[in-house]
Amino acid sequence: MTELTLEWIEGGVSRSERIQPNQPSKNPGTVRIGRDPQRCDIVLSDSTVSGLQAEVYYHVGSQVFYLRSLRDTNPPIVNGQPITTGEVPLGTANTVTLGRVVLNTRVSAVPGGLPPTEVRPVPPTQVNSPYGTHAAPSPYPAPSPAPYYQSPAAADEQGPKVWVWIIAGVLVVGGGALAWPFVSDFLGLSKEPTVSQADSDRSNPGQDGSSPDTSPGSREDNVADLVTYEHSSGLFRINIPRTWQRKDTSKAGEVIVRWADRNTESSIVVDLFKSRRLSQQELGDLARRFITNAFGKETDFQVGQPKVLESGVVELGWEFSTRNDRLLGATYTEQSGDTVSVVSILVLRSNFDQVKSTFREILSSYRFDPSVDIP
Repeated sequence: MTELTLEWIEGGVSRSERIQPNQPSKNPGTVRIGRDPQRCDIVLSDSTVSGLQAEVYYHVGSQVFYLRSLRDTNPPIVNGQPITTGEVPLGTANTVTLGRVVLNTRVSAVPGGLPPTEVRPVPPTQVNSPYGTHAAPSPYPAPSPAPYYQSPAAADEQGPKVWVWIIAGVLVVGGGALAWPFVSDFLGLSKEPTVSQADSDRSNPGQDGSSPDTSPGSREDNVADLVTYEHSSGLFRINIPRTWQRKDTSKAGEVIVRWADRNTESSIVVDLFKSRRLSQQELGDLARRFITNAFGKETDFQVGQPKVLESGVVELGWEFSTRNDRLLGATYTEQSGDTVSVVSILVLRSNFDQVKSTFREILSSYRFDPSVDIP
């Protein structure tokens, strides 16, 4: 188990408060901060602090503490970035400013608990977006293990093809002017499930390891040699192009497997973990938060509104600019039992026509079994 410590100076006196998952509070599930002792668990007496200004909660799936603003005006500021909507993760060495009060954060492991998931602070970045509620998405890293792919600096030296590895490493997991606001329409998935629970009445892939009806002549792209990958635990299976390279960055309580293709700068990421029962709105918010945390600092980052497909899967479209192109992404989130599945795909816009039929087959082949424990 991990705990979050807030440290600050108020009236010349050093103060600190520790926050642990599921600790008793005035608003169960969250710890609220402000000047009003009737509504807040952590009370700051400075007159510049709002009566009820912010709250902190712990996300079990990502094992990260998040801060959420409770004020449209006088919002909390994290690392110099005003937080007017949504949530941001809190890690060691973050600063949270409430009025004139500056709180320093520290995440540590409780004796006998798991090491904390580290969230490194990133300087705030101005993001140009046409969406009013996402005009300044949070520029903080995703709540997932630090990627061991090449750094952005190395990517600039080697050209755009390394982008796919950087992005696959960062991922775990519309409307307006997005290039593909309704991704399922492009992929032909509107009337069929993309990801769903494995059960006995679904057909199995062919004995040769490839999906049925996969003759090369029927494809629009040249990456259609699909083989079936099944996780060693039996948790999920999916058909993936034979030539795509796989990386497994799973950790205790979360399975994360990524595939990438250097030729088309395409990637797909499967992320599964256990969680309390979430509504479709909460699943959409979860996907938007993960994606915004991961890519909000990228040039011209845009994210659409979650869309519930006929299958019940929640789809989220997003995109941002690279040096020479536009990168398109889509995240599909669903829950069966207590297992949450987050599947993300991404591709450069110039390569979309080449790989769209392959993505359609990949997403349609994906199955997960909620009865299997997360390793």
